[in-house]
Amino acid sequence: MIGFIGGSGIYDALPLSEVRKQDYATPYGSPSAPVTIGQFGDTDREVAFLPRHGPDHSKSPTDLPYRANMYALKRAGVTHVFASNAVGSLREGLPPQSLVIPDQIYDRTKHRDLSFYGDGIVVHQPFAEPYSPELVSHLTDAARTATEVDVHQGGTYVCIEGPQYSSQAESEFYRSQGWDLVGMTTIPEAKLAREAEIAYATICGVTDFDVWKQDSEVTLQEVVTNAERNQAAIKATVEEAVRTLPVDHTCAAHSALEGTINTSRDAISAETRERVEPLLGEYLWQPAGEYPRDWTRATRPPSPVDTAYEIHWRVSRTSVSPLVARWFAQISQRQLRYPRLQRWDLAPTDRRRGRPVGGGRPLYLPGIITREMS
Repeated sequence: MIGFIGGSGIYDALPLSEVRKQDYATPYGSPSAPVTIGQFGDTDREVAFLPRHGPDHSKSPTDLPYRANMYALKRAGVTHVFASNAVGSLREGLPPQSLVIPDQIYDRTKHRDLSFYGDGIVVHQPFAEPYSPELVSHLTDAARTATEVDVHQGGTYVCIEGPQYSSQAESEFYRSQGWDLVGMTTIPEAKLAREAEIAYATICGVTDFDVWKQDSEVTLQEVVTNAERNQAAIKATVEEAVRTLPVDHTCAAHSALEGTINTSRDAISAETRERVEPLLGEYLWQPAGEYPRDWTRATRPPSPVDTAYEIHWRVSRTSVSPLVARWFAQISQRQLRYPRLQRWDLAPTDRRRGRPVGGGRPLYLPGIITREMS
């Protein structure tokens, strides 16, 4: 399912039929509004809509329930999010009422919860490309097809805390860094989307020149007026993007959590597991850090494929003959199944004492099957 998060000036859903409003309870409070879900146009594709600031724009950028919003979209089954933002321009060549699809972010926020995790579970999430590159290109193509306004691909969005606009010194500093847009809401939204394995990109409607330009002063009236003028172009772009995105589209964001959990699975409390289950799902059964370091600690019985992977992992870090290493690697690569095996133990044991040899430390050498299913 595709999700659309409407920014300032966009409080209504795309043209949808068979519409239903869904309230989602989340561990992070209530979302900005119930999620509106319906069938888009003449397609069989469902779209979920959420107005970021609420239907009456009653929530400020600092106080927005970003985590609840993204959690609710994840619960709804959303895999891709197209967002919209009203922004100020830091470049002469990006005038008001033009559209920009940025590809980078600089975070200047101070008082926001930036992650779903951290309370009982630690996740280190790569964020080098904050917006999904495939969606950035897709939104750009859609904007150029569906509108006649100036469309610009790429650029850095500096996200400030707000709700105040920039001082002149701040605006000039942002320009001196080579940044292109200034806004208040892409953080932590983009980070949370990545943590939820949702592909995410935003289309920005320029409303003003911030305050770096001589005789330019940002006013709410200017922002609101231009946001309303940008509304038609943004909606047309998103509609085209929804219509033309392949149904089976996948990208790197959809496996972004792989290998990012650094907490031992047996240290994650039941309460924490329940909270993050809709986000982490199967990763809660994988070992911490480099897979499969804590494989034997998982509470779920390992499958034969898990077993083969464990063998490959341990052998690859052991001084063994190339022939033996190659044989074990083939087990993992081909995912051979051994229905009678319950477990492989690569640590040679002292059978009389029932513990690993070598001073109690397992010797990760090719060993023997220590147990079979009857």
